Amino acid sequence: MTHYPLVGIFSLLFSRRGKIPTAVFLGGNNKHDVPVVGESHYQSELEWIAGGRTGDCVYHNCFAILIPDDANLYDDNAIRIEIDGKMVGYLPATGAPKFRAALKDLNLAGQATFCRAKIVGGWDRGGDDYGHFGVLLNLAWPLKRRKTPTR
Repeated sequence: MTHYPLVGIFSLLFSRRGKIPTAVFLGGNNKHDVPVVGESHYQSELEWIAGGRTGDCVYHNCFAILIPDDANLYDDNAIRIEIDGKMVGYLPATGAPKFRAALKDLNLAGQATFCRAKIVGGWDRGGDDYGHFGVLLNLAWPLKRRKTPTR
């Protein structure tokens, strides 16, 4: 059974009153084929979120928050990716402008959104046989709002 921990993201998705969503769910194509970049800088965060390393490849299903990062010094179009309240990387720079334009078309410009994600990799078989963690997002083009998942 696939487990999607929602409890940890409710505080990010809802206002203090708990009634008005502040992030919109974006449905995907169930392929998890949009890679996150810069995740090499967040390996300890990904290891913690995924529950540690194993002898085999980790496949950890979760939700990712996609946040327009207007304060980014290196990329005016940056989209920051967070999982369980921890920064884990960015949407690739080649796709970020397209993503921002799609948000604007959906009247979501500047707003946080979220989608299903998968943390992969992270094996440790001893010695030099270990793998880095990566993150794959479940997004589909054109972007579409979807009903918030229940799990």
